[in-house]
Amino acid sequence: MHKLRRPAGFSLMELMVVIAIIAIVSALIVPALQSYGLRESARANAQNLAAILADIRARAIDQGTNYLVFFANPLTLRNPFGPTPPIAQIVQDVDGNWLNSPGDVVQNVFAYQDTRAAVSVYGVAGAPPFGTAPLSPEDFSGAAIPDLASLANGTTFPTFAGAPALGFTPRGVPVDLNNPNNPGSGAGAVYLTDNNKTVYATVLLPLGGVRVRVLDPNLNNWL
Repeated sequence: MHKLRRPAGFSLMELMVVIAIIAIVSALIVPALQSYGLRESARANAQNLAAILADIRARAIDQGTNYLVFFANPLTLRNPFGPTPPIAQIVQDVDGNWLNSPGDVVQNVFAYQDTRAAVSVYGVAGAPPFGTAPLSPEDFSGAAIPDLASLANGTTFPTFAGAPALGFTPRGVPVDLNNPNNPGSGAGAVYLTDNNKTVYATVLLPLGGVRVRVLDPNLNNWL
């Protein structure tokens, strides 16, 4: 007589164990992936803004003319209910009067295309994290601001006509549009967050260089 062999396959109990393992692993991995995606979206926006500022500065130097940057107020990265407005207008100051005048060349710039809904400029949406953390040490314009929670609309750029704004001289130096003869006065930063675990700073230095920094909440320090 031949011994009866068990048919190949899984028993119901084995399938239930596999399903339970998959559910447990998913419960651990999915939130981590979502958190990572938010952090990457915030980082991408910080780098996008840094690239925009560096490009405007390069245009001012290459073309030997003033360039102006007028930020939206508040600065909105994404509108879930319709088209997202530009984060800023770039103006080639053709007549050199440090104003957006007829005849100047205007261009809209936008946030990173795939911005997650939870990512915003610090303090503009939700309850952003680490409010007692200091500003980036390279943000010299924010020296009098004690912590992130004290930011106005998430930026330390000077205001002009009620909104954050700055200009670049033909030498690439940022200036405050209220006093464009003061070199370096247009320096500042925009702080971006996933409103969860991460804060990034896009910092414009007094001589026109741009840096992106991330807050280490464990050390309460910027990397």
